[in-house]
Amino acid sequence: MDQSSSSKVPLLTGEDISRIEIEVGVLEAQTRFCIVMLNCPDKPTERAVARLLLATQNGQKALAHDDLTYFGDQRIQVVFLPGPGPDRLLVEVFASPCEGHLTVPFLFRDHVTRESTEVFDTVFEVSGHYHLILGRRGRAKTNQISLIKYTITDQTGRQQGSHQW
Repeated sequence: MDQSSSSKVPLLTGEDISRIEIEVGVLEAQTRFCIVMLNCPDKPTERAVARLLLATQNGQKALAHDDLTYFGDQRIQVVFLPGPGPDRLLVEVFASPCEGHLTVPFLFRDHVTRESTEVFDTVFEVSGHYHLILGRRGRAKTNQISLIKYTITDQTGRQQGSHQW
C-alpha cells in the first residue's frame, strides 16, 4: 500500500480495495448484534480503511469513552442489490458524494449469501440498528471503528420488497 502524505485520509490503491470483502451477519458477543463487516486482508489495509471511514462519516462519537463508536452517520450507505444468482446478493458500501460533487469518495462491493442476509434481517428487525465494522482475515475488530447505522437500502426485490428500513 502506498503511503499518503495526508495523516487523515490514506491512499488506498484499486488493488487494496479489491481485496476487501464484505460480510453480513450476526456477531455473538455479550449480546447478538447484526453487522456489515469490511473484511481486510492485513493490518495496514485495515488501518487505512478505518481512517477513511472516520474521515467520511458524519455521526457523533458515543459519550466520552475510548471506543471508536459513532451514532447517526448519514453519509455512508449500505445497499443490497440483486446478485448473480438466486443464492447470492450484491452488497455495496459507499459514501454519498458531498453537496456539489458528482463522484463517490469510495465504493466497496462484494457478493454475500442470501442465507447470511436473512439472519441479518431477522436481528435487524428486532434491534432496529446494525454496526458497520472492520475485520481482518474474517475476525471482527470492533475496536477499530463501529458505525451504528439505522438504515439500509434493499433493492433486491426479496419478500420484504424494495424499501429502506
